[in-house]
Amino acid sequence: MTPTPEIHPASAARWDDLVAVIGDCAVANKCWCAYWYLGNADYKAGWGEHNRLPLEARVAAGEEPGIIAYVEGEPAAWVSVAPRSNFDRLNRSKNFAPIDDVPVWAVNCFVVAKSFRRHGLMPVLARAAADFALRKGAPASKPTRSNPRRSPVPGISMSARCARSDKQALTRSHGRCRAARSCG
Repeated sequence: MTPTPEIHPASAARWDDLVAVIGDCAVANKCWCAYWYLGNADYKAGWGEHNRLPLEARVAAGEEPGIIAYVEGEPAAWVSVAPRSNFDRLNRSKNFAPIDDVPVWAVNCFVVAKSFRRHGLMPVLARAAADFALRKGAPASKPTRSNPRRSPVPGISMSARCARSDKQALTRSHGRCRAARSCG
């Protein structure tokens, strides 16, 4: 049975909860979603604690760069969701180049704490991320890989999971990517 999580924006007051979720994952606690914010050399040089700094600085500055899900009061998951323009790697990518001038938001990282994995949270998290982005003013969603199991880029794997959500979307092929636009 899928738990019903309580969803909150990642904020300075919830930083310790975000640390608890990311710290529970062997790769995420080295990456800290810095893959999306930093150039490759800086990202690799910062592998570990130094990669924590860009996310921590954004949260401390009052940004809400994603959402934290709680199950029965325990921090269970993190989803990075923010305007695409915030993510340097997406801005420089040829594979994920914008298909138009719409200022889309990107959902590019899901981290689920070990004890909450395989409980059906992904579709719930995908809906929550879309709802969060729409509440913050997002007019559309970011292009994603059409085959998440074969994605060579970490985190770009939302499309199949989102297909099970109750949000309707229009898609347009763009090379090996699909662009989804919210229908409202």
